[in-house]
Amino acid sequence: MRLPVFKWEVLLTDLLSNRMNLTKQEINKLNDSGISESTIQKQFLKLVNGPANLDLKRACVIGDGIEKISVADFDTYQSIYQKGVLKNVISIFTPASGAATRMFKHLLNPESNPDLYGAFIKNLERFAFFHEMERMNKSSIEEKVQFILNPEGLNYAKLPKALISFHKYGNEVLKAIDEQLVEGIAYINSDSKCRFHFTISPEHENLIKTHLAPIIKALEVTHEIEILVEYSFQESYTDTIALQPNGELVRDEMGELLLRPGGHGSLIYNLNGMESNIVFIKNIDNIARKELHPRVIQYKRIIGGYLMDIQTRVFDILRELEVEVSANRLEDMVALFERNWNLKLPSSQDELILALNKPIRVCGMVKNEGKAGGGPFWVGDTPQIVESAQMNTSLPEVKDMLVKASHFNPVDLVCGIKNYKDEKFNLLDFTDDQSFFVSEKSYLGQEIKVLEHPGLWNGAMANWLTFFIEVPVVTFNPVKTVNDLLLPSHCDL
Repeated sequence: MRLPVFKWEVLLTDLLSNRMNLTKQEINKLNDSGISESTIQKQFLKLVNGPANLDLKRACVIGDGIEKISVADFDTYQSIYQKGVLKNVISIFTPASGAATRMFKHLLNPESNPDLYGAFIKNLERFAFFHEMERMNKSSIEEKVQFILNPEGLNYAKLPKALISFHKYGNEVLKAIDEQLVEGIAYINSDSKCRFHFTISPEHENLIKTHLAPIIKALEVTHEIEILVEYSFQESYTDTIALQPNGELVRDEMGELLLRPGGHGSLIYNLNGMESNIVFIKNIDNIARKELHPRVIQYKRIIGGYLMDIQTRVFDILRELEVEVSANRLEDMVALFERNWNLKLPSSQDELILALNKPIRVCGMVKNEGKAGGGPFWVGDTPQIVESAQMNTSLPEVKDMLVKASHFNPVDLVCGIKNYKDEKFNLLDFTDDQSFFVSEKSYLGQEIKVLEHPGLWNGAMANWLTFFIEVPVVTFNPVKTVNDLLLPSHCDL
């Protein structure tokens, strides 16, 4: 008598279903949101097992993973870019959905950092948003702070960073999103069209659109251009589950399954929906005053030109590989990438096509001035952007890598998302699904495990062709706390 063959996949599915204990109503509700039960099962296993260990080899440094562009080559790459602007559809993709709550953390809770709180109060009149407080009939410090934070005043603790007033020029005040447009139109102007894409939260859509409408109209008149702005939301089908310490799914106070936003890695779906073939990526808060724009724009053009130069080389090789080439020619192709970028590529023709026919990104890297943490590292034979949360920092060899790390990631990317036939890549085909994040959060007074998708510029782009070049620190001007707006790159002294 022949014994029945176990179908392990079916058995595992049954076991997971029993362990997760989802009701039919919950499964139907998930399906309505575009989330299948199998997706939840995969998320459950990820939370239980944790992410795969990265094959970290060493930190990328100048000459080994990071290229330093010589001053003599600045004009070359800028010229390549200026010519490429005429032939490419170029956009700027800016994640802008985050609320500014963290910016004002030390105002919401002064005891958490009394020094920052004191510096804020002392310099209150220097902030660009001080003029918005003129209608405030408040006298005490506490009342002024509450006016800034609360809905009856400026409501800054709830607004997105995009709508915080960052910079003041005489009587003109620009919010973060305004300044992004001003900077961007200087380097993505193609055929008198400038394209921007902002990912925003649905609750902020009307506020942002209403605010930007007159700004866009004024900029179009001043610069004689057309500004095309797209908006998208982080899709609900990218939400993720969370686990209690006992391994059960977290539910809210009403007993409903808790689903949380899946982190910025979810935005790979938004990026995948774009029609442009060249896309710059930068954060909403990384924007300096106009006085610094020329230097920042110079490096945007340089990394853009570098990408276009790489694309030309890769596309020419892929066209050549459409017919059979000699073994010697294959060796020359592989040697080009190892010689110039230390990239080890396969030498068989079919494998080389697969290795090169990928989205391409060029990432600016800033010198690390004493800030240990994530940045550019070799993972196996490929350069990757790795966050410290992905590293086992208890290992001596990882500690040594961090000590030797010379650069960090400022989120300054330019991406080529179409192939050599001008066809869009499906970017979801090039993610490392195992480079997700598991972290601990507090919910209803209980510690829970939460899942975030592979980061947008981490695992979500792990299987792209990646190139790092050094950019100066002047290009990196983030605003993490409101006090950062007092720095020279943001405040008119």
